[in-house]
Amino acid sequence: MQDALVQLLSMFEVAFTARQRKNYLFYCLLYLFKNAKPWQTFPKTYCRFLEGLATKYFKDVYLVKECLNEINTPLPRSFDAQILKQGDVNIIIGNRKAVDNFDNIYGDGTALSKGIPLFVFNYLDYRLWKEYLSVKGSKEGAADRQKLFDKFGCCDFGLEIFKQFYFSRTRRSLEHFFPQADINKPPVNLTESQINCFGNYGMIGADANSSGSNYAPKVKLDHYLDTLSGKIKLVAVASLKFMIMLQACKDNIGKRESCAEWNWDDIVTHQKKMKEFLK
Repeated sequence: MQDALVQLLSMFEVAFTARQRKNYLFYCLLYLFKNAKPWQTFPKTYCRFLEGLATKYFKDVYLVKECLNEINTPLPRSFDAQILKQGDVNIIIGNRKAVDNFDNIYGDGTALSKGIPLFVFNYLDYRLWKEYLSVKGSKEGAADRQKLFDKFGCCDFGLEIFKQFYFSRTRRSLEHFFPQADINKPPVNLTESQINCFGNYGMIGADANSSGSNYAPKVKLDHYLDTLSGKIKLVAVASLKFMIMLQACKDNIGKRESCAEWNWDDIVTHQKKMKEFLK
């Protein structure tokens, strides 16, 4: 429970670093003032509130067109309008079919995306990390662990990455896994809209992005691969979504011609898999 509280509060903090965007902090303080409980039950109820608040942000702000501007950034007062009700914090979801709006707002590769906010990627990373909790004690090859990685859409790359995962202020750069520099470069031909869709983005530290943003997916994989173990190295500055993309690319080595380890079909499949966690 303590780990989940740390992850949730860290997720909000790294997504909203600007002082004028720290609405979440006010909502948390308001909740704490109005819901003092015995310490024995408090961590569980507070964690439930924080998770509900994160879901409220995602579904009732980031998946409502009327709450977003022309580059999909929340409009002023959009959080307060959705969350503050009669002087209290409301985390009941109003937009019940929210995830059905995802492609309409952020694109599916058929039209150029207007932008995808970092909160969407941070929220997804929390959902992926939470899924790990159900198998954290499982041995490699265990049925429940295999089922989870099947849901991720890749082979088992170990649990250490999830165990050591944390939200970082330095992880604020969106990287195209299939790079813009290789657009329309054989054997993979992608359009600008396809390259800029959710399924081809991974969140990573700015330094790592600037040093390798133009690398092909297979080259990025080689950069992060431990040649001795054959496993993907722990990349502290990378998001869990990015680590899954790396493994999915690795899974295709030897099954396809060189430089075609990550293509449009992979992007579509990955986007569908990740959207399932956002539901």
